[in-house]
Amino acid sequence: MIANDAHRIKHVIRLRTGEPVGFLQLGQRRNGDLQIGYFLARAHWGNGFAREACLSVLGFVASLGDERPVHAAAHRDNLASLRMLGSMGFRRLGSMPPQADLPPDMIDHVRPPFQAVRDERGGILAR
Repeated sequence: MIANDAHRIKHVIRLRTGEPVGFLQLGQRRNGDLQIGYFLARAHWGNGFAREACLSVLGFVASLGDERPVHAAAHRDNLASLRMLGSMGFRRLGSMPPQADLPPDMIDHVRPPFQAVRDERGGILAR
């Protein structure tokens, strides 16, 4: 953990070797909505690191009893992130929420609270 300020969580995602591969944060938008964000170095795309980190944070939010929905935005050209968000229960929003402060080339998504995400074998990864 790097910080625990108004953004609640900022983690550097590392491999077992200690090599940093990206970061993840959970913060609040100006309108109070929770938002998860992540960035991975291109060399580490497609290995499931972003999904694993996002599910970990979603599980943490659920364990706190926070019942707010969680938002995530992905660039409209980032098909892998758009698919990943959908696989974790995020749904695409038709319009930007007020004061979301997102660039126009981003697509906003929301995930209702306590929605189960299952792995390939049916096990629950996050609620």
